[in-house]
Amino acid sequence: MIGLIVFIYAFCLLFIFSFSISQLYLTFYANKYKHNVSEQNTLDVYPTVCIQLPVYNEQNVIVSLLQCIDKINYPKEKITIQVLDDSTDETSNLIQSFIASKPNHHFEHIQRKNRKGFKAGALAYGLTLTDAEYVAIFDADFQPSSDFLIQTLQYFKNKKIGLVQARWTFINQDFSFLTQLQAFGLHAHFNIEQQARNASSSFINFNGTCGVWRRKTIEDAGGWQDDTLTEDLDLSYRAQLKGWKFMYLHHLPVPSELPVQLQAVRNQQFRWNKGGAETAKKIMLKVWTSNISLRTKMLASFHLLNSSIFLFLMVTALLSVPMLMIKQNYASLQIFFLAGTFLFIGFFSIVYFYYRSDVVNNKTKFISFLFRFFSFISMNMAMSFYNGLAVFRGWIGQKSEFVRTPKLNHFNHYIELKKRKYFLYRPWRHVIIELILLLYFSFGIYVGIQIADGGLFFFHGLLCLGFILLIYQGIKHG
Repeated sequence: MIGLIVFIYAFCLLFIFSFSISQLYLTFYANKYKHNVSEQNTLDVYPTVCIQLPVYNEQNVIVSLLQCIDKINYPKEKITIQVLDDSTDETSNLIQSFIASKPNHHFEHIQRKNRKGFKAGALAYGLTLTDAEYVAIFDADFQPSSDFLIQTLQYFKNKKIGLVQARWTFINQDFSFLTQLQAFGLHAHFNIEQQARNASSSFINFNGTCGVWRRKTIEDAGGWQDDTLTEDLDLSYRAQLKGWKFMYLHHLPVPSELPVQLQAVRNQQFRWNKGGAETAKKIMLKVWTSNISLRTKMLASFHLLNSSIFLFLMVTALLSVPMLMIKQNYASLQIFFLAGTFLFIGFFSIVYFYYRSDVVNNKTKFISFLFRFFSFISMNMAMSFYNGLAVFRGWIGQKSEFVRTPKLNHFNHYIELKKRKYFLYRPWRHVIIELILLLYFSFGIYVGIQIADGGLFFFHGLLCLGFILLIYQGIKHG
């Protein structure tokens, strides 16, 4: 039993270290990224475009979205706007009222009989109703600029380009401590990961919104499929394995809204992480049996296993307390523990990864960076118990519903949460579980003091801080 615990713990540490090194590699490559800004801001030819707006119960933001899309600068005879409406509330009436107020409109209000396939099903159904050459997709809380199509379509002159992806920005990132931490993490994805993968000609992913697809690419890759919760990542990999190239435009920001409630964040994280595991399970073998380079296969594997880091972190954390006792009672394993300590050097790779994103790219002061970094890391470590279970369910094939993330409409003004539709109350059982885990890792600190071993003080301290933050947010929103 002791041997099994040590083996699992060592394997998890090795994976975490390897993942950290892959992030360090991306950080160095991001430095080489050159913004592919076209000097041309017009199109010689205007191809047909369909803008798809997948919507499900979005009455807080739907009118703002439609108003924004209506301002898109593009020849009216060349554009169709599909409002793919699966709503069961007042959202549908708001859509109908808006469209009725627009004479000679180019909006199509499309409603299905059921929500089969969720977002992927809606997108696939909408595609059967248009013959447009290109498809732009926006979620309900995004506000593209009027020249978005002009800015993106010009890159499709390269016949190998199958997708052009824009960068997310967040209008409410300073709304609360919770939104600041979300923005901190997502900025790193767009500032480092997407840039580095694009610069190194590695696989990147469509982010589910703010992108334009070549229709032929979607069809060639097998179309939208609903067997994972991350249909965007799934289609991205199937398309790139077919030889299509993607383009990431860091210089083209699209404002959006971050969820402001902890339960909404948890739901979103659950969907992303479980879907990531489902996609890895589905695609990984295809990656390794393809004819792409070994380097691309390695980077693609860590990309697909991005969410699985939470599962390994969860197991490592749970085993860390018994490992302290094993270390104390089995002197023959001291060399192993020294090696295990070395693996934590990977932590400094993650520090540099976020430093490049926040201080170098976003021009944040170093002191502010340190505060946000340790808050972000500790909360993510604590969230790994929820996210890790989501990943586990994805790997074992347990199906679950696509749970939407509520949008509250920060584009108009800062809101009083309880007066807005879709307010989510966090179950108290989550707070209780987090309190138990806080006590568990506090016990780990106590054990370390008793045996005069401070090797895991920092690790357990971050976990305790993370659970304190989660408990506070849970009480605040619960």
